[in-house]
Amino acid sequence: MKYYKEYLLKNGKTLIVRSPEENDAEEMINLVNLIDTESKYLTREPGEFAYSAEDEKILINKRDTAENILWTVAVIDNEIVGVAETSYNNRKNRFRHKGHFGIFICKKCWGMGIAGKLMLSHIEWSKQQNLELLMLEVVDTNQRAIDFYKSFGFEIVGTVPHGMKYSDGTYADEHTMVMHLTGSINSDAGYIYTY
Repeated sequence: MKYYKEYLLKNGKTLIVRSPEENDAEEMINLVNLIDTESKYLTREPGEFAYSAEDEKILINKRDTAENILWTVAVIDNEIVGVAETSYNNRKNRFRHKGHFGIFICKKCWGMGIAGKLMLSHIEWSKQQNLELLMLEVVDTNQRAIDFYKSFGFEIVGTVPHGMKYSDGTYADEHTMVMHLTGSINSDAGYIYTY
């Protein structure tokens, strides 16, 4: 599904949230590999991302035509600095009402408001798809992310003990968080958005 929206960030820069294009494949792979080294909270160890540029192009085209997936990149000054995805099961009516959300931003862009704008874009799209719930998983030690999600109305509804195992043999618990897509949500800028 094609998507495009522009936002003005707190620092005066323009953020473009848009669907990825084939020519973004190499840059997206480089971003994923960078972010995997910057954060211990993601699902991959550094070096585990095994997609080639050709694989990524195929994935971009496949997701671009899917009605049940919104995959977006965050672009500042012609550089992709983040990625977000929301998807839902459109084949099973009993699960058609809930979407799954994921996001990552490169470390140099943390605190700029990018995640909040991506979140708003994905919430808006989810509402247009008539979704009732958005779900995500987050490592229990990632308090910054947990607080961010809570500011939008997500709540912790369960925890999987040892849900993530690191290559050094240590574990982290994993929270499942859910947001009901009715009522008001808070943005990272302190505004309240009502849907």
